[in-house]
Amino acid sequence: RDFRVSEFHYQHPELLETSDFYVAHRISQDTACRRFKNVVHQLAEDERANKIKTMAAYNLAFDYRAIKATAKFFGLENDRDVKYILAKNMLDIWKLAKDTVCKEAGYAQYIDSCDDGYTAIGNMKTDAEHVYRYLVGDGNFHEAHTALADCRIEAYILNYIVKHYKGVAQYYIPKDRKVKE
Repeated sequence: RDFRVSEFHYQHPELLETSDFYVAHRISQDTACRRFKNVVHQLAEDERANKIKTMAAYNLAFDYRAIKATAKFFGLENDRDVKYILAKNMLDIWKLAKDTVCKEAGYAQYIDSCDDGYTAIGNMKTDAEHVYRYLVGDGNFHEAHTALADCRIEAYILNYIVKHYKGVAQYYIPKDRKVKE
């Protein structure tokens, strides 16, 4: 699903304008606007309906912190749906990709062929957009940076890793979460 958070777009637009990412990747005004609490509720309901046990995302630590911080900003840090979402097992697709796909010889060759394949300090880029471009063979692909579009390419990357690599992936454990023994 794609939603804009109405509180940010209508009550606190100044917060969006301080985000370089938001300014660079504005979400279409055609995207439905919902209150943060309703977005969280919808996500939790979707997870319950589909019996989701594990949440996966590219650079999951960012998403975890963003959900927690936004919930706190809106006074929802103790909301049952927020707690439900954040209590899932978590897989960081970025870490999985760096440990697998990005170590393939073909990936290094692909990055060498890209005009934008390296960071300013000379590290090979391992973001979802570059990994997806490599996997589908489309060097011109550009992420839409919407929730649904990002989920689709991240699911593609995760599916590739699951199909092509054996072994047990480690769950991401947030620093603020106690490990169950």
